[in-house]
Amino acid sequence: MAEVFELSQIEISQELLNSLSTDQRAMFAALSLAISEIETLRSGLKIGPKESLQFSKLNEAFLLRQFALMRLISFKIYEIFRTLGGVGSHNNSDDQSIRSFRKCSVKRRRKALENLQGQELVRVLRNKVGFHFDLNEFRKVSGVGGQSHELLSCIEGEFQSSPLGDIYVACMLGSKDSGFSEYRATTAKENLSELSDYIVEGDRLLNDVWADFLDQFILPHVSIEKVDCEIPSSLVASRGETPFALFVRRGEA
Repeated sequence: MAEVFELSQIEISQELLNSLSTDQRAMFAALSLAISEIETLRSGLKIGPKESLQFSKLNEAFLLRQFALMRLISFKIYEIFRTLGGVGSHNNSDDQSIRSFRKCSVKRRRKALENLQGQELVRVLRNKVGFHFDLNEFRKVSGVGGQSHELLSCIEGEFQSSPLGDIYVACMLGSKDSGFSEYRATTAKENLSELSDYIVEGDRLLNDVWADFLDQFILPHVSIEKVDCEIPSSLVASRGETPFALFVRRGEA
């Protein structure tokens, strides 16, 4: 079965891309990639069970998978706003249109993002263990102690084994500082709430910047066409109804 959806289609020609300056094209490419990756990750947050699962470890696994997506989304938002703001010499630009765009569209939104409570948590997550996996940071895990031992369980059976807990998550979320010295469940909940708010507001701010960029550099030179697209039902998820896969049967790719 298939469903028909009305989509907006914008055709961006090579001629239009060539008419942009080097830095305009670079900014367009960076924004396009960031928006695409964030939207792909966010789709995973919108599906899953409406109610708690009977086996508590499955609830834990589902939440940890969602948190993995939340971490990645927050890192993408954090990084693209550094690029947008011209952080680092490699992101500088002498293009006056880009400098003006940064001043008029990016500056106030980047400041709003940095003022969010979750900004420091995301910075620590990203810098300490987000992409680098520095052993020095993981050596600090021992300070968590017995309170998190249940987070280390996993399930084996018909499916590929799936870790249903993650001491790293407990350390990063449940610690009051980057030393991960003491885990507290209440701290973990507060940090998770901050991260969620950071993603929601950061995504809104980024989409506002994206809309401004399109309005200034792209849309005046293209037309928007409405097209009906037939999409297989297997590719359309429903919030709270479509299952979030936690396991893959052995032998399946």
